[in-house]
Amino acid sequence: ARGFRDGQAAQAAVAAGWVNLPGPLPEPGNPVLLDIGKKYPIRAMWAAKHTVEAMDDDIDWAEYVEADDMYYCPEGWYEWNLHEECHWAVSETPRAWCELPAPLPPAPSTEGEINE
Repeated sequence: ARGFRDGQAAQAAVAAGWVNLPGPLPEPGNPVLLDIGKKYPIRAMWAAKHTVEAMDDDIDWAEYVEADDMYYCPEGWYEWNLHEECHWAVSETPRAWCELPAPLPPAPSTEGEINE
C-alpha cells in the first residue's frame, strides 16, 4: 500500500493543491487541511500575529494588544475542529497545507417517495 509520503502520493498531493512548509501560508483564521506527519491530515488554521482574536474567557495564554484592547491567539497553527469550542495549538511540525475540498452537492430530495 502506498502512503501519503510516497513518491506517487506526494505528486498527487501537489497536484491537488498542497503547499509545502515552510512556504506561503493560508489566510489567517481560515480552515485548511494540515499535514503534520500523521496518517491523516488535520483541519487547522494559521494565526498570524495579532490577527485571530482569542474567544476564550481564560485568556492567560493569549497576547494582549493595548492599542485595540484585545487579546489575540499567539502566532502559529491551531487545530480547528468543526464541533469543538477549543482550538488547540498544533505541537507537531507542519509539513504542508491545502484548502479544504468543496462540499458535496446536496442529495436529491426523497420526500414523498415510497421505499419498496
